[in-house]
Amino acid sequence: MGPTTGITTGRVRAIELDHIVVTYLSLGNCAFDDQVEIEGVANLPIGEGGDSGSVILDSNGNILALLFAGMKTAGRTGTA
Repeated sequence: MGPTTGITTGRVRAIELDHIVVTYLSLGNCAFDDQVEIEGVANLPIGEGGDSGSVILDSNGNILALLFAGMKTAGRTGTA
């Protein structure tokens, strides 16, 4: 649940992704390892701007990940 999108639903598409590069205006390019890719269902995003830092839970309510640096061109459909 994020402040911008509210409650969303997604599916894990990949785990342990390495060298995911995110560009920050103040820091430049930063690479992250051991990342999880989560794709929104029904062609809806899992998060939008302002949702960074939101907790992502699994179907049992356990913490799976923290949302940051979403990409509209990722995922199977290119809309994750």
